[in-house]
Amino acid sequence: MEEQRPRAVQLSKGVNAVCQTHAMSSDKEEVMGLLVGYMRDDCLAIVDCIQLPRNEKHPDRVEIASEQLVEAMEEVEGMKRWWPPSLPEPRLVGWYHSHPHITVLPSAVDV
Repeated sequence: MEEQRPRAVQLSKGVNAVCQTHAMSSDKEEVMGLLVGYMRDDCLAIVDCIQLPRNEKHPDRVEIASEQLVEAMEEVEGMKRWWPPSLPEPRLVGWYHSHPHITVLPSAVDV
């Protein structure tokens, strides 16, 4: 079964605030996190985020270790215990990271 592509993305105000606060927490090095959400009809709803600790020595890079990804997936699995049954199950749907002192556009490393 082919996965449905969203025609719209809905980012909750709370997640937006957390991501922005995280991004502004350091002007010396990049930070990153994962986005949690679900698809409903043709809209991707982003409803939570998981901030990740840095493990990269270079301040202008962020990377996620395999162990961090596994832990994040386990955290999302744990959310399913209290998740409202009326909503599609949560899953990791994306990631974010900051670019202190450079453009907001993706860098050559990002793509």
